[in-house]
Amino acid sequence: MIGVSQALRDPMTQINGFKVIHDLKGLSFKQMKYFTPNNLLVFYNSTVNCFPARYKELHIISESSVMKIIWSIIKPILSEKIKGR
Repeated sequence: MIGVSQALRDPMTQINGFKVIHDLKGLSFKQMKYFTPNNLLVFYNSTVNCFPARYKELHIISESSVMKIIWSIIKPILSEKIKGR
């Protein structure tokens, strides 16, 4: 988190935004119990609406069938602007 805080101070990062890469290797159905619609909504609102960063791209690697289920829950709550990225 310290690296992100430092990056937010950089004017180029403020203009160009972040590219996020998530490696989901090892994500299992056992962890799915924490991905409730309410928890996902809180996470989305805190990262997109409250955190002072511009997200330009999101890349997911090592995607599993679990992520496809999570994505089907997350997709309806995304804004049109975020969906288009």
